[in-house]
Amino acid sequence: MRSQSGRVTVPLAYDRTGPAGGPVVVLLHSVGLDRTFWAPVATALEHRYTAVRVDLRGHGESPSPPGPWSLEDLADDVAEVLRSMGVERAHVVGQSFGGLVAQHLAIRYPDMVMRLVLSGTSCTTSESERSMFLERADLAEAHGMEPVARAAIARWFTDTGMNLAVVRTARQRLLSNDPDSWAKTFHAIAGHNVLDSLHDVYARTLVVTGDADVATPPHFAAEMAAALPNSEMKILDNVPHMGYLEQPALMARTILDFLDREA
Repeated sequence: MRSQSGRVTVPLAYDRTGPAGGPVVVLLHSVGLDRTFWAPVATALEHRYTAVRVDLRGHGESPSPPGPWSLEDLADDVAEVLRSMGVERAHVVGQSFGGLVAQHLAIRYPDMVMRLVLSGTSCTTSESERSMFLERADLAEAHGMEPVARAAIARWFTDTGMNLAVVRTARQRLLSNDPDSWAKTFHAIAGHNVLDSLHDVYARTLVVTGDADVATPPHFAAEMAAALPNSEMKILDNVPHMGYLEQPALMARTILDFLDREA
C-alpha cells in the first residue's frame, strides 16, 4: 500500500480500546518492544479516550519489510492505520523510539495530530550518537539479541526498578526480536535529525522526561521544547528512561493532565 506521499506502507497490528467515538490517543512504543507494553497506561486513558496501540514495523505482530527504512516510512505506516480506521485527527504519544516516529508524524501530517506527547526522546543525532546507533545494529547482526538486551535493560530502568516483573518481560521481548529488524530500525534511528522542522509543528506539545533517564537525559528534552513553538516541558522525579514501564500510573496521570487541560 502507498501513502499519500507515495511511500510504500505496511499494515500495522494494533489494538483499539475505550469508548466508541471518543477522542483518539495513539500510543507508540519503544524500540524492541511492542504495543502490549502500553497496556497499563492505555487502561487509565480508556475512561475518556479511545486508545490505539500499534506495533511499529518490524516489531510485535507487524511485518518487517525489506530495508532500508526511514522514520518517515514508519510515520506513514501510522498515518495509514489511522486513515484505515476513519480517524482524521488524534492525540499522539511517543516514548523514546516511538517519540521519534511521533515527531515525523507531526511534521508530515500536521492536520492529523491534535496534541503531542514526546517522552524520553530527542530531535537530533550527533555524529557520535549516529556511530553508536549503527554499532547497536551491527552488534545484533553479529551476535544476536542477547548482548543488545543486556545493554538496553541496563540503560532503561533504575536499580530499584530492576526488581519489577515488567523488566523480565521487556528482556524476553528484546530477546525474541529478529536481529535484522532491530538493525534496520537502528539504521533508521541513526538518520534522525528534525530540529529545524520542529519550528513548524504547532500542535500543543508536552515534552516529558525523567531526571533519572541516562539513555536520553533531560537536555534532549530541553532542546526539543525550545524548538517547538507551542510546548511545555516536564521533568519527573526519580523516573528513568522507561518511565511508562517502571511508573505507569505516574506517566498515565501526566498524559491525562495534559490532554484534559482545555487551554
